[in-house]
Amino acid sequence: MTMSQAEMEQTKQAAASSWWIYLLQGIAALVIGVLLLTATEQTVTVLVALLGIYWMVSGVFNIVAALAGHVPNHKWWVIVAGVISIIAGLAVLRNMAWSAVIVPSLAVLILGVAALINGVVTIFAGRSQNGGRERSWAGFFLGILYIIFGFLVLGNVLMSAVALVLAVAVWGIVGGIVLIVLAFRVKKLATA
Repeated sequence: MTMSQAEMEQTKQAAASSWWIYLLQGIAALVIGVLLLTATEQTVTVLVALLGIYWMVSGVFNIVAALAGHVPNHKWWVIVAGVISIIAGLAVLRNMAWSAVIVPSLAVLILGVAALINGVVTIFAGRSQNGGRERSWAGFFLGILYIIFGFLVLGNVLMSAVALVLAVAVWGIVGGIVLIVLAFRVKKLATA
């Protein structure tokens, strides 16, 4: 199925008219990345506070949606998840100094455990389809790398949390620049 010339032009114009969304996303990512590098503690604290607010608002919306009948199945699980989300948000906002250390550290713990699980699964999934007698060396090697990464991350959670924050900062700067460039390239579609 191919698009007609008119449909292609309409799609191009629609994309070009929303170029500013990419620009705003790029600027926000760039600013957050720079702030994470230059004012790390304050920026992490603000981001964690925003996460706490998000959890609270999300929890309220979950509960309201479940009570209003917008969740046909598992209504009580959605309510429980909403209550837990509100409690987590309140805990984060009441203990900002503690949360600024715990939340990134918890993210690192999840990342480390996920790497260990991925490593084990990748090693076992690396067997070929012929009864499992042969193993894919690439899958086995990748699984070992996952496991090593998991142990390294879990070996020093606080240092890994700092590295994670710095990685997010660099990702924000690079991603922000890419989005800003993309915004102006999309804007040019309107004139092309």
